[in-house]
Amino acid sequence: MDDGVAEQRAHPPFEHVGVLVLAAVAAQRGGERATVPELDAWMARSTDPMLAELAAGLSAGFGRPEANPLVALALDFWTWQRLDREGLDDAAAADVMTGAVRACAG
Repeated sequence: MDDGVAEQRAHPPFEHVGVLVLAAVAAQRGGERATVPELDAWMARSTDPMLAELAAGLSAGFGRPEANPLVALALDFWTWQRLDREGLDDAAAADVMTGAVRACAG
């Protein structure tokens, strides 16, 4: 993951955010995290720290302290669960979250 984060820092913000958001949600939807406690616990130890590192790398170029938590929110499984319940498909949800991050960057 370190190489991936370093590569993201080399690019301007937003160049890959939408693609990475979709990739993160696809990885999280690969299992039933919401209904299998063991999977949730495993992801909390494995995937969640990697996503936190990715969020830090993606938000580094924004120069605003609120960018990191917003990017982390965009990558979070539970955000995607909520957007799905609101009727958004993955592409629409990625657009919404990318737009929110973009607005934060001002």
